[in-house]
Amino acid sequence: GTDDNLAFLFESAYNEYMRDGHSIIIDAYLTAFFGKILKHFALSKAHISNDIVAQTLQYCSQHYKENITISNIAANLHVSSSCISHIFSDKITMNFCEYINSLRLTDALNAINNTDLSITEIATMSGFSTIRTFNRAFRKQYGISPSEYRAKK
Repeated sequence: GTDDNLAFLFESAYNEYMRDGHSIIIDAYLTAFFGKILKHFALSKAHISNDIVAQTLQYCSQHYKENITISNIAANLHVSSSCISHIFSDKITMNFCEYINSLRLTDALNAINNTDLSITEIATMSGFSTIRTFNRAFRKQYGISPSEYRAKK
């Protein structure tokens, strides 16, 4: 099986080293060896642990008001960006931007309902980079603008 092949590759590299010292042939054996190991490792990592999912969601809930990116999360959780992307596509079933916007919009809605802050202040406080982005996201989510929503309450 695969383990025999790994043993063969490693043994071949070792024998070549004993016969000849360092050589390009050893590099080739070791490249093949580690290539096979890493493929196996990548397959086992495809089943992302619930722990990483929980940590991702926790990180998002703590940092959504900031200029947060998939790269930030990946760096802070010591995983790859593709791992974080997979969490959103496979486990959360909404893309990263939609998820962050939903956290920001929930925060903004709460502020519109419970404070007298201006719409612009609420947008900034909730983590939106521009009032235009905030208005667009709010309208997409709730069907009306933030100002129209406030006027109705």
